Amino acid sequence: MEYDLTKQICTFLDAHLMLPLLEFVKGYPEEQIDKVKADILEKTSCYSYAITVNQKIGRDITGLEEKKKVVIEELSKAAAAAAAAAATSTTATSTTTTTTEKKEEDAVEATTTTVVADGEAATTNNVQSTQPKAEMTTFAQLREKVNAQIVDSLYRLAKLSYESGDYGNARDYLEVFIKLSDDKSKNFSALWGILESDILSLNWVSAVGDIMPIKEEIDSNSSLKPIQQLHQRAWLIHRSLFVYFNHPESRSMLVDLLLDDKYLNAIQTICPYILRYLAVAIITNRRRPQQLYQLVKVIEQEAYTYRDPITLFIQSLYVKFNFEEAQQHLTQCEKVLAQDFFLVSCLNDFMENARACIFETYCNIHENIDIDMLCNNLGIKPENSEKWIVEAIRNARFIAKIDSANNQIKMFSQHTNAYRQVMDKTKGLFNRGIEILVGINDSRVQQSRKNIGPKGQGGRLRQSQQSQQTGAAAPATTAPATTTTPATTTTTTPSTTAPKAQETVSA
Repeated sequence: MEYDLTKQICTFLDAHLMLPLLEFVKGYPEEQIDKVKADILEKTSCYSYAITVNQKIGRDITGLEEKKKVVIEELSKAAAAAAAAAATSTTATSTTTTTTEKKEEDAVEATTTTVVADGEAATTNNVQSTQPKAEMTTFAQLREKVNAQIVDSLYRLAKLSYESGDYGNARDYLEVFIKLSDDKSKNFSALWGILESDILSLNWVSAVGDIMPIKEEIDSNSSLKPIQQLHQRAWLIHRSLFVYFNHPESRSMLVDLLLDDKYLNAIQTICPYILRYLAVAIITNRRRPQQLYQLVKVIEQEAYTYRDPITLFIQSLYVKFNFEEAQQHLTQCEKVLAQDFFLVSCLNDFMENARACIFETYCNIHENIDIDMLCNNLGIKPENSEKWIVEAIRNARFIAKIDSANNQIKMFSQHTNAYRQVMDKTKGLFNRGIEILVGINDSRVQQSRKNIGPKGQGGRLRQSQQSQQTGAAAPATTAPATTTTPATTTTTTPSTTAPKAQETVSA
């Protein structure tokens, strides 16, 4: 099927994550889809589901039933091996509860025997202050009692639970394992397991918080080679599609993740088709000019490797400014989104925001716009046209007027004159100059305050005394040698003091 990305996306997914996509995929024969499901289920331990699918297509299920028994036995053994950890955890928890309750009772008794102005608040603070200490002590005791064998058995139990389709318990086991284990490689694998378990359990709120620890681990793990980091980022991108498109409140986080330089490099290198999802996320989210500029730039760069109606719509609208072509691609976008597992939920939002993009771009270019022509191009019903246009103008913060007599929209100039542009650009320089001047004045004031102290006064006195001494000695050394006579005063001066000799007067 044209523009179907299921095959490309599945190359970066776990076998369990492929199954939801196959459940949704359209346009293929049902028997063909069931055969693909059966092949994928052979890589998992979900044998109950595999038996149902294989029966549907007429395959032999004898081997699957035997494998199912083996998996059940392995699960029971792993659960028995991990029972010690559960028993230790239960004992530690009961100890914590007993200690906390005893301290609460002591705190209540102390509060009732003592007259306090705010007795209720004091009691609460005393109880709360004792709880963290007990929890920290209990966790330290738990780590001491649990050995490496028990931790490994807990990891194996979590892995078997995940493979058999028990995603909720698998997540709980992995969360405990991370707290008890010191093996960094297994902890990193457990983080991936927690994320995938939350995705398959449809726990989107928790899954949103699982992405950032994995991202930080990929970026900071020095043991991974660059090519390994590249593939790890590609895997995280594909799993984030499940999370962010099913949790619309966090869709802006998907834009930030995909526009990160390292992850954008992974998209351009390995999976350029992710640009479809980046474009939809930016259009349906609040469009920031910088994000839109980055999107257009990347789509232009990767046009020779990947293109579909969504990327062609962006290119036609923001590069070619061909509105008729953009409208044609927008019609195709509706069909593509309806057949995409991740984008079907935001079909209406995308179409509405895409029309708003065409309207805003058209208004930035034209002054007089015919309403009928605009409605025909955007697919807006005539009875709702005026309301839609008013709302679009308000959201875009345009200055416009609707001329009902001529059935036109008159746009007023949004551009400032050259003088105002120069003023706006130099305004920052002026403010920066003021800040520098204030900083210089402050430094002078601080320097003058330092000179006021005892050390500063002594320094000034010494400088004044030295200046007085040099001032008094200077005439003696520079005074001209004179000889007096009854008639006149004869002055003889050295060549170095010749200018001052002219100032002498007769006796």
